[in-house]
Amino acid sequence: MLDRRWISLALLVAAGCGGGARGPAAKNLLVVSIDTLRADHVSCYGYGRETTPNLDALAARSQRFASCWSVLPTTLPAHAAMFTSLHPKLVGALANGFPVAPEAHTLAERLRERGFATGAFVSAVPLHPSFGLDQGFETYDFPEGEERTGDVTRARAEAWLAERGEERFFAFVHLFDPHTWYDAPQAERALFGAPKGPLPPERIFLKRPEAFGPAQRAALVDAYDAEIRFADAQLGALLEGLERRGLADSTLVVVTSDHGETLDELIDAYGYGYDHGEFLHARELHVPLVLHVPGDDAPRVHADAVSHLDLVPTVLELLGLPREGLLLGRSLVPLVVGGSLPPRPAFAERRTLTRGEVLRPESPFLSGEEYAVAGEAWLLVSGATRGDALYDLRSDPAASVDVAAGHPGERQRLEDLIESWRETQAALGSQGAAASGEVDPALLEALRALGYAAD
Repeated sequence: MLDRRWISLALLVAAGCGGGARGPAAKNLLVVSIDTLRADHVSCYGYGRETTPNLDALAARSQRFASCWSVLPTTLPAHAAMFTSLHPKLVGALANGFPVAPEAHTLAERLRERGFATGAFVSAVPLHPSFGLDQGFETYDFPEGEERTGDVTRARAEAWLAERGEERFFAFVHLFDPHTWYDAPQAERALFGAPKGPLPPERIFLKRPEAFGPAQRAALVDAYDAEIRFADAQLGALLEGLERRGLADSTLVVVTSDHGETLDELIDAYGYGYDHGEFLHARELHVPLVLHVPGDDAPRVHADAVSHLDLVPTVLELLGLPREGLLLGRSLVPLVVGGSLPPRPAFAERRTLTRGEVLRPESPFLSGEEYAVAGEAWLLVSGATRGDALYDLRSDPAASVDVAAGHPGERQRLEDLIESWRETQAALGSQGAAASGEVDPALLEALRALGYAAD
């Protein structure tokens, strides 16, 4: 049996140390999050279609992390982890509509305290400022309705960047386009043969799963890929703007996604499709992460399992700033400068499901807790009511193996890691803060309109 003190010790050491090898210090920071972008639909991650030419071009002169994992496949919790280096449970944000605790020390707050101009440009209501992710941002630009297209958000970000002059800045740009509903402009639809009109006709637990035949499923993949291509075009325009303003040589660029998406893979088994959050498969957890350090155009691909929790300590070090307070992630700078890091698993959990969601289909697999742990080779999904499923990430990450007969030792090792992680989270709970503020009912309705059932 693995000593359960292992993770506690690792986290405490990570929280207290200031990092190892330091890379070149960048002046500015641009973080682009492309919502609902699963890694296996990104060209530079091996997808057969050219969905992301601009991200591919960036990756060709940057650091690409081949095994990056979301800690919770839901928009607000994932971004909360990304910008605090704490698991969502510790900052009170286990679902959309559960605000990030004001006590959380966000990346924007850290950088604003150091004199950075801070601006966020978000595209959908899950990141509305009422939900707490605005902490530390002087400018927090958000849509008036439920969502807006990425070109609008990108234009607002570019206008803000044009006004910065010589100021040191942190810009966060959130592009929501690959999230349902899939409704890309005609130019991107034409590239993949996607039909007109917003798709899918229904989502989550489908009322008529029999209507989703092979042709309909293929059309929905086309529509999803078209949305990715449109979001990638906005990334390309942002990067071109940095070049045009003479900022590219001084700006650290991070491109990632909060989570992926289940397309048609679970329609036959659960009648579930075109959503995320209820399951912890690789398609929802495995996301792209590309990091470009100004002045370093040598491409590198890292196989190490990394997490969104690693973003804050990594960028702090690359910006030449101290690491302070409790951070559960670790700096990836040793990898960036050509060194190595000891192997470390990445953990994820299912978001809090409301009573209505659990009863949405009267099925037991939605009740109880569910956790996942990923390394370079294996992903274990451990559910209280669905049992365990072990996935070989090297051969077929979509197909589970018989954990009892095939790899019992691997299953036990990963189960022990999950149990240790859960105990550690409980022990750290007193250092987090559960937010309990009132949320505007109109915002909750806007969340529900996007398919989120936040109570």
